[in-house]
Amino acid sequence: MGKYRFDGVTIVYAEFDGDIDVDAITETHYDNLSGEEMETTRILNGLSELKAETEDVYERAKFETKRVAAQVKNKLRREAAENKGKVDSGGVEIKVTDDCLKELVYLDKGYQKAANNEYKAKKDFEIVSPLYWQVKAKMDKINHIKSGGKKISYNFDED
Repeated sequence: MGKYRFDGVTIVYAEFDGDIDVDAITETHYDNLSGEEMETTRILNGLSELKAETEDVYERAKFETKRVAAQVKNKLRREAAENKGKVDSGGVEIKVTDDCLKELVYLDKGYQKAANNEYKAKKDFEIVSPLYWQVKAKMDKINHIKSGGKKISYNFDED
């Protein structure tokens, strides 16, 4: 089971053995390009799978958040229909408006749990995705060099 560690974040992935230093897997070692190519291909395949999985979890979490919000709104609308357009919020009767519905949804514990799961899934995906693209850029660079091209560099800080 491998672990990626960077900026205080650790990603555990069973495909890799031991801890993996992100800087080491994104750095190109020009003295052993064939070895680099094989190892980078293996890492890229694992990251590709991990990226797809984290994206799937994120998309499902987004859907679940929307589903829970719709469920809560429907419950509140039914309650309002039965109580002359008002709902009970912590012992206080509130007239239901669109803005009020949004606020009441945010206060629902089920919605809060779904939203927190969505935020965590988004964070995981946004950690893995750039790492995937960095390793992909490394692989492109290795292929370029091995095909007779000159060394190329990527500057990820430029817009």
